[in-house]
Amino acid sequence: MNADQTTQFLTQSIWFMRTRIPDAQVVQMVLPLAREIVHSGQTLLPLGVIADIAILAFGNANQVAKQAFPVIPQVENSLFREYEDYVLGKFYLDRSFERAVDAMRRFKQEERPRGFAYLMQQFCERAKITGMECVPGTLRTISDIPAAEFLQRGWDSLSNDGVVPEIPEQYRSLHLACRRMADLLAPEDIVALEHRTALADLGQYVAHRQIVQATQRFLERLPKQMVKPLHGRQEVPSKVFDEDAYPVGGFTSISTKGSIESLLHSQLAYMEKDEAMRPDMFDIKFVRDELYYYSRDENQFLRRHRSYIFVLHPELVESRRKDPQSPFQRIVLLLGFLNATVRQLADWLGNDALKFYFVFPLSQGENALALEAELIQMVCRELAEQNLVEIVPLRIHLSKFVENISEKSMCHLIGCSVQTELHADVEDVVETDLLLAGPVPTIHSGIRRLEITPTDPEDEPFAQWQSLLLKLLQVLV
Repeated sequence: MNADQTTQFLTQSIWFMRTRIPDAQVVQMVLPLAREIVHSGQTLLPLGVIADIAILAFGNANQVAKQAFPVIPQVENSLFREYEDYVLGKFYLDRSFERAVDAMRRFKQEERPRGFAYLMQQFCERAKITGMECVPGTLRTISDIPAAEFLQRGWDSLSNDGVVPEIPEQYRSLHLACRRMADLLAPEDIVALEHRTALADLGQYVAHRQIVQATQRFLERLPKQMVKPLHGRQEVPSKVFDEDAYPVGGFTSISTKGSIESLLHSQLAYMEKDEAMRPDMFDIKFVRDELYYYSRDENQFLRRHRSYIFVLHPELVESRRKDPQSPFQRIVLLLGFLNATVRQLADWLGNDALKFYFVFPLSQGENALALEAELIQMVCRELAEQNLVEIVPLRIHLSKFVENISEKSMCHLIGCSVQTELHADVEDVVETDLLLAGPVPTIHSGIRRLEITPTDPEDEPFAQWQSLLLKLLQVLV
């Protein structure tokens, strides 16, 4: 389209919105969003669609137009009914869109257009629809038109020149796309908005997205029920704190033994208010152990402290490479592997007091894996907020750090490297080495120096990673 056709497309399409009647306020809201979408390299959907989605995201979604929508010449009412039912209705009810909107509302005001442009890009990619190619300079020129004049131009064009054919076509394609879609956004799209990587530079955004995708693929293939621990592991909690053992179960019977808190309220009827009548029947029954108490099931619940320490050796910078048959770089697969491990253990061992440490030994005072540490911080943000995950730049000797943790909890040390094995040699701490010298890691566990290998070495690399994950979880649970 040339500049005149682009102007006609934009000014007409604003009148197709259906969340409210277009006015100057809508124009002032939608044009900056359209400019951000175009600057991000996307095609442009009709402004009516962008305005409707923006109002659902940032405005009053329950606002109802006080007047009837104007009748647009040469456009069938069925087009708008389908749009309201299948497109706007989908956005109203879609859970992924709701989570994305909640994330964007925490953005600063100046960051929202960029977040909205990201949302529109991911939606269009999933829906497999394209809009109109628009030159940024043309859109800047259109933005200089006063809002009232912008609206009047669009209505005059609709009345005199007829509807631009591309507008109804795009509405129909949008309607068909929404009917066949399950969720408007993918899980990794929502995570990118929640973790704000959608606003980050391209490299960080792509790495974060791939880690989330790898994690999802790992978790999808794991069993729902906890796996049986590896045969031969005999680990018992030797350090139990008073607050970690407490009775469980309800009152199961009535007994003549118990604490005053468990006394049946009916026994208070034996008390006399008059001091002259003491000792009363209550005192006599108390001395004879004839008062009745609720009896509790005296099972004890033991809350074990478990700590998992993942040590990422600086030489893992060599793993920032992609093998031909692997879907992601080695380091991305490793971070997704560890993220899936943490989340699955947190799910299976939710009754224990868990703590996961990601330790980055410093080399000459610097963290060679600073980018990876930042990515882990982002993908585990909600677990860190729950005090389950902690990122540790290690400035002291590893053995001293592990020894301090093992004094208060059961401890498992997992070293991640290319060739270097861990030798912390701390008593009662099980060590496991994950060596990433090739497309698929090799794992050696301190339990009888067990070597963990894939179920089928002939599988593709990702399937071998998945097989190793399941076996590693048997060691860690």
